[in-house]
Amino acid sequence: MKADNAALLVVDDNEDNRYTLTRRLNREGYRNLSTANDGRAALDMLRAGKFDLVLLDIMMPELNGYEVLEQLKADAQLRDIPVIMISALEEIDSVIRCVELGAEDYLSKPFNPTLLRARVGASLEKKRLRDAVRESLARLEHEIEGARKAQLNMLPSRFPAVSAQQPVQVHALMDPAREVGGDLYDAFFASDGLFCLLVGDVSGKGAAAGMFMARTRSLVRMAVAELLPRLAPHERTPAQVAEAVNRELCQDNRERMFVTLFLGFLDVRDGMLAYINAGHPLPCLRRLSGELEQVAGKPQAPLAVRAGTRYQNQAVQLQPGDMLLVCTDGVVEAMNEAGELYGAARLEALLHATGGEPPQALVEALKCDIDAFTGGAPKADDVTLLALRLWPGCGTGQDAMSESARAGEIELVIGNELAQMARVSEAMDRLAAEHGLAPKLLVQLQVALDEMVSNVIKYAWPEGGSHTVQVRIAVGLSQVQIDICDDGLPFDPREATAPRAMPAGPRPRPGGLGVHMVRQFVDRLAYERIDNTNHLTIIKLRRTDATQP
Repeated sequence: MKADNAALLVVDDNEDNRYTLTRRLNREGYRNLSTANDGRAALDMLRAGKFDLVLLDIMMPELNGYEVLEQLKADAQLRDIPVIMISALEEIDSVIRCVELGAEDYLSKPFNPTLLRARVGASLEKKRLRDAVRESLARLEHEIEGARKAQLNMLPSRFPAVSAQQPVQVHALMDPAREVGGDLYDAFFASDGLFCLLVGDVSGKGAAAGMFMARTRSLVRMAVAELLPRLAPHERTPAQVAEAVNRELCQDNRERMFVTLFLGFLDVRDGMLAYINAGHPLPCLRRLSGELEQVAGKPQAPLAVRAGTRYQNQAVQLQPGDMLLVCTDGVVEAMNEAGELYGAARLEALLHATGGEPPQALVEALKCDIDAFTGGAPKADDVTLLALRLWPGCGTGQDAMSESARAGEIELVIGNELAQMARVSEAMDRLAAEHGLAPKLLVQLQVALDEMVSNVIKYAWPEGGSHTVQVRIAVGLSQVQIDICDDGLPFDPREATAPRAMPAGPRPRPGGLGVHMVRQFVDRLAYERIDNTNHLTIIKLRRTDATQP
């Protein structure tokens, strides 16, 4: 920093000392000089202007030099201004105290011109270097934040809406351990009936891993869009895509980076998920019944390890309502301040606790639980979550994939009149006779149907008018599934509180004793509000003949 550009503040209660010091600084070429005759005035000037160095006397009335120094270092806006303490005191204790409080240097009176020139020059040069480092760090942080935003913008934050033609619900997020992460995910329809999902984890961290991550995701997208249409239908598999991407990643990979990858193709017409697992943690599948199972298979090599690696397709059958969760190892290996890992057991407990919730609710609940577990511990790895559910709602076109649909199914559209309930009861009786439902099971299902559908008819449209209710009953070999859809007021029967006793007089608002009784009769209730429509799914498991009355 040049002498004529540096702004210096001389603080001393003695006018002669101020004059002597400013004169000597002028001789050294310092022209931008200001003075203050006490500590309070000095603090006011420092807060109002911009200074590069303070020469501060220790012995002053009201606020002495120690107190001024303490206030400077406690102020975030002023703490980086270098301070040279000046005093006639020679005691070593005074020097030590000033250094402990954050002083840059120390000068004693009377001033030695050579020491004054050297220490002022050295302090200003150190400030110049610190300012340059700070500016570089600010610029780097700005660039890294831009890279972080660009990377996160590469990953989808909006996902395909569920519909009859696209009966898939999906949600995902990536939380990088550093500004730029090495995890990736994607989820999109490759064609009308084929849904592609992937989750990956690049070796290493930081900018290099982030660039490799972006390259991997782009290559998968390109391979799905350009390679698959050129292949015969039976060759359009995850293995074909993985092998093509692997060959590209192995080229010019001088840093020897690699990526673990779970890549799946879900055929929404029959619920079959074909996948490859290239060294990735095993996904978890939560069945609609609440049972958990791992999507296991023969371990395969990560991508970018060997150019000639061949991948084997594997498959798992999804039923309506089943939830697939794919994570990176940053989930189970998340560590708290005590050095404990989040672990698979805690993950399984949360999956059980969130049974029936949609993918977004599951992902958000899991992320919150991980954050609560780790607390203030530094992040060791990126955390990436992707949850996918085959929608259990009605009218999704999933007849071919459902075990219940293969056995027997009836779909009704009724008006919002209680007289229409007879059609629903007759349909249930007919399916029960055709498929041998036990009498007790039939009674429980009829109670559930009557309670839920009549609640919709009575309370969903308080303004009145003509509306319709869609009811789908599917009897399978292991369960009976009932789907009820309407566009009335939102109502989640799972949140209804049962009264302690049967209320007297007319029936009160919906969601009382009848709903509570339905919850006791069935094995699973699932509810969602989608596009201003209520979607209620009731699951009742079929017991063995020995356990039925």
